[in-house]
Amino acid sequence: MQGKMNWPSGGEHLGNPLWPLRGALRSDIGQGRGPHVEREDQVQMVTRYVEPISPDLGCLDALELFLRSDRLTALPVVERNGYPLGLINRQRMIEQFSRPFARELNQRKRAADFVSRQTLCAERDSHLDELVERIGSIERPDLLTGFVVTDQGRYHGLGTLHELLHHITRRKQAHLYQLAHFDALTRLPNRLLFSERLEQVVADAAQREQRLAVMFLDLDGFKFINDTLGHAAGDHLLCEVSERLAEALRPSDTLARLGGDEFTLILSDVCDRAEVQRIASGLLGVIAQPVAWKGQSMQVTGSLGVALYPDDDSTPSQLVRKADLAMYQAKGHGKDNCQFFSNELNRRYELRRSLEQDLGRALGGDELFLHYQPVVGVQDGRIHAAEALLRWNHPEHGLLLPDSFIAVAEEGHQIEPVSRWTLERACRQLATWASQGVRATLTVNLSMQQFHSPRLCHQIGALLEAYHLAPDQLMLEITERVVMHSSERVIRTLQELKRLGVQVALDDFGTGHSSLALLHKLPIDFIKIDRTFIQQIGLSHSSEKVTHAILALADSLGLRTVAEGVEHESQLDLLRSEGCHCYQGHLFSPAIDADTLLPLLRGSA
Repeated sequence: MQGKMNWPSGGEHLGNPLWPLRGALRSDIGQGRGPHVEREDQVQMVTRYVEPISPDLGCLDALELFLRSDRLTALPVVERNGYPLGLINRQRMIEQFSRPFARELNQRKRAADFVSRQTLCAERDSHLDELVERIGSIERPDLLTGFVVTDQGRYHGLGTLHELLHHITRRKQAHLYQLAHFDALTRLPNRLLFSERLEQVVADAAQREQRLAVMFLDLDGFKFINDTLGHAAGDHLLCEVSERLAEALRPSDTLARLGGDEFTLILSDVCDRAEVQRIASGLLGVIAQPVAWKGQSMQVTGSLGVALYPDDDSTPSQLVRKADLAMYQAKGHGKDNCQFFSNELNRRYELRRSLEQDLGRALGGDELFLHYQPVVGVQDGRIHAAEALLRWNHPEHGLLLPDSFIAVAEEGHQIEPVSRWTLERACRQLATWASQGVRATLTVNLSMQQFHSPRLCHQIGALLEAYHLAPDQLMLEITERVVMHSSERVIRTLQELKRLGVQVALDDFGTGHSSLALLHKLPIDFIKIDRTFIQQIGLSHSSEKVTHAILALADSLGLRTVAEGVEHESQLDLLRSEGCHCYQGHLFSPAIDADTLLPLLRGSA
């Protein structure tokens, strides 16, 4: 036998291992399941059993079988031992016996004499794709008749191209439906299928007069994991969290992934807010459980927003929008919590959206400006520096402090231009004071996006050069959140800033996750103690202990300290006794404009 074809004749069967398709190995490549082929992908799915005939059956008897059934396109001829000899083609046999004197000439022939010499044979557990590939590689019109299906070489049934194509079409349609309606990573319903299900669930709830809840979930801290551990770690975490959420929900509920780290949920037939809150608490609990990844432990939390039908709205799209608003409210409340939609929340959303639009105009006009709060020596009472603080003179809402719009800028992807504007204006003001005979130092807050910009050091160097400033006239403040996982990139950026000669301060110290090991690595100059500890001096013994510990820690590491929010002499007295270097707060001066600060700077010169 040569090649992959076997042309049987006489008593020869199709048992040649070169021709039958046996146990395709390509089905589960890379999925760790070996050569096993899933049942829906096997040849047996397009097989129907047709009673075979013996090779010794008379040809006229075989012809009679065709004439009795219009649906019979081929007759399988099988030997006594169960091995198939091949197929008799209906059309070819009927045409042959329609010729003059054909019955008289052929009446003594056996069925075996009419077997096609071009019969395809496939094992029942072979992969359909391999069968299609094999059929596509040969050009034989007789294959329209069908092919023999075997089980370990013995006759099992008959397959036809029509059934094969029909099954493949259905399988392709199912695959296309899967691609269109399910998330490729988590296998959860995607945005399209979620919207379709929500439409149906809302319609059912309206008919049955039931309540339902729509949830919008965002994972807190997911971007940081993606940035530091890589997208493979992020994908693993998403899949793990998805499985946990699915297991925690009821069979009647729906969980979908909209994209990134955003999920939506439908809780059908809920009794009241208390039931929804219980379910939400359980979901937040499973999200917060650590996820193992290559010897490391990853952990995120969740911010959940909820909108109720029909309490908050009866329109599916509005329920999702309002749940989304509530989710942002949860983030604003410190994350890792659940918030319900309210009309007040909607009012605040409209205000935030208005501020986001107005902020773009403010950047191009003269609505933004800086105020400055002196940083004063604890021991000598002189002004050592001043912190540049952003203000917005809104034409409709009046004076806005950063707490009112910085979060809006971050969500609207405007924080980088706002941060650049602040840094440039601070340098310009230093140059103005220099022209008035006063050399000063300003501290400027850097946003996370600004700090991680690859052009940060270049931009700062260019500003120092453009405004003829000495590097030590500029101090940059970063929060613990920016550096709490001390990656090589963070260390490298800080080292480059130090090489420029600018000073760096770690802001709001004590409110994040800094550790002794982290502080030891960071090339910084100052620690700014958060106002929450300072304001409790004299009121909370534990806060005083924390302040003492921070000051001792900074001293051991050779770092200078600045206490924020000092408002009373008693607070300053304790800071002085503990060796704090500088402070700022209303006790000396609130944030003031540049002209008001100028004489104070002259007096401290």
